[in-house]
Amino acid sequence: MRSSAVILGGAADATEVAISLKLLNVVLRRPSGRLPLTRIGSAKNHIGYHLVAHLALHTYLRRNNRPVPGFLMLDQPTQAFFPEKSRDASTIQDADWATVTAYFQLLNDVVQLNQGAFQIIVCDHANLPEGWFQDAVIGNWRPDADGRRTALIPLDWLG
Repeated sequence: MRSSAVILGGAADATEVAISLKLLNVVLRRPSGRLPLTRIGSAKNHIGYHLVAHLALHTYLRRNNRPVPGFLMLDQPTQAFFPEKSRDASTIQDADWATVTAYFQLLNDVVQLNQGAFQIIVCDHANLPEGWFQDAVIGNWRPDADGRRTALIPLDWLG
């Protein structure tokens, strides 16, 4: 978990990032002692550590053939990076795009690591231009060049 947390910009001074079964929470071990998630910084940190914990748990469950569904649904994991009312995150210039890209790259890496046994479904406003990201997009609510859009619920279902 520590290596994934470092990729997302956290845990640089931590010697361990783990899930505490006693606290049922993420904890960091630093030279100054253990630090529970409740005492670790911002919303960006909380989302990042939760993401790392979910991915680590699912990877562990896959590797040990545990009877848990092989998917994870995430709703706006990058919400801490964008203004509350943003409609299209790709138009926001001052967002931390490097960290947003790192989040999605980590998601992609974990899916690849699990060799098709794990699916991640993400609903988010972020829309990265990188090919690996666009290849993973199944439906995009933004209109295409012809003005058509693919909604989560097809428009013809609505009557």
